[in-house]
Amino acid sequence: MQKDKQLTPKLVTAIISAGIMAFAGVVAETAMNITFPTLMREFGIGTAAVQWLTTGYLLMLAIIVPASGWLKNNFSHKRLFIAAEAFFITGTVLCCAAPSFALLLTGRIVQGLGTGIALPLMFNLVLEEVPAQKTGFMMGIACMITAMAPVVGPFAGGLIITLWGWRLIFVFMLPLLLLSLIAGLLTVPANPPQLKHTRFEWSNYLLMAVGFALFITATAHTQAGWLSAAVTVPLLISAVLLTLFYRRSLTSPTPVINVKIFRSSRFNSGAAAMVFIYFTVLGLGFLIPNYAQLVFGADAFTAGCLLLPGCILGILVTPSAGRVLDRCGAALPVLGGSILMLGSVSAMAWLTPDISNTLFAVLYTFFAFGQAASIPTVTLCAIRCLSADDSASGNAVINTLQPLSGALGTSICASIVAAAQNASAGAAGTQTGTAHALVLLAFLTCAILACSLYMLGSRRHKVLNGEAY
Repeated sequence: MQKDKQLTPKLVTAIISAGIMAFAGVVAETAMNITFPTLMREFGIGTAAVQWLTTGYLLMLAIIVPASGWLKNNFSHKRLFIAAEAFFITGTVLCCAAPSFALLLTGRIVQGLGTGIALPLMFNLVLEEVPAQKTGFMMGIACMITAMAPVVGPFAGGLIITLWGWRLIFVFMLPLLLLSLIAGLLTVPANPPQLKHTRFEWSNYLLMAVGFALFITATAHTQAGWLSAAVTVPLLISAVLLTLFYRRSLTSPTPVINVKIFRSSRFNSGAAAMVFIYFTVLGLGFLIPNYAQLVFGADAFTAGCLLLPGCILGILVTPSAGRVLDRCGAALPVLGGSILMLGSVSAMAWLTPDISNTLFAVLYTFFAFGQAASIPTVTLCAIRCLSADDSASGNAVINTLQPLSGALGTSICASIVAAAQNASAGAAGTQTGTAHALVLLAFLTCAILACSLYMLGSRRHKVLNGEAY
């Protein structure tokens, strides 16, 4: 019963132990964004290829996370934690030793497999074990764990690359992962009474996985033109597979994803807002450091520092957003955050290509404030739109959409920049491509605000009609 739940130091440690893998994954992701120019030179590859280090990792997350409901029903929290650690440590070792780009990419994908298990585990621990009156606060703490990573990633990544080389990024992760493993073994609950041993629909799961993979692959080739065969063919096949997946899921007794939750327009608006937020976050995470190095000639450390003030502010704001939600409701953090994101990204798009590194850093700080205020609140509000029985399904969908939209943000922004670089060599191509990508992100921040307004308006309608929030 909810009233019997207690927020103990052991539970907090368990949540943090699971979150460290998500933290390490995002650290590697944001640090690798800084290394892209270096890796392009070392391995003789272009922008379209190197972005797969981020896109591939996020795609694996999007493929694995939907299985989290089945994993939760069939394996204890502790077994899932150990499996996640094993995959992530293996992937990290592969990245450390990678003699080729192919093996480096393989290591990142294996890391994504580990994070895909750990991330839903962290949020399920919050939703299932934390008392209701503390849920908003702990959701903020859980989000803060991953929000800290963009601070460490660009700064530490740039410093490590400058002093020792990119491989040391992964070497320095290993002690943190071992600490997480030890702490998790001592605190993550086994909870065998909750196991249901449900059947897993492999055929339907493969439809979803291949559909996602083809969708992301298509967006990564948009520099060839949206009407080219490299884009249209995988998009059409992806649409067919995902449509078939959706129709089969509606009638399945044990669906991989409970697609019936999409009948809630309030949940859909919150989920759409999360898609646009993470698309924009990962898009900016690629564009700003890349612009600083290729246009202004900044070193990796300087490029990483551009994101540092905003990311530090995000750490401070994220748990506070959870407290504001618990005490004052959703309107202030959701609408305030959406307006800040819209204003800052619109200013970036308007000022580029005449923008400076300093102004990029200032505007990104405002964006990060809005992002940190919005993400935990929108996540929790979207899940609370559903019944208690569907909350795990909602959590799985949200955690699937986050990396999928992040992969889209990285691949599409990289493709836009790559297309401009193909048309105009040197800094001019990067300037033009970045400006075009920022215009796209500005439109998406408008969509974030629209979805937020709809979610809050629908919530008000429900309350006025006596329905529970």
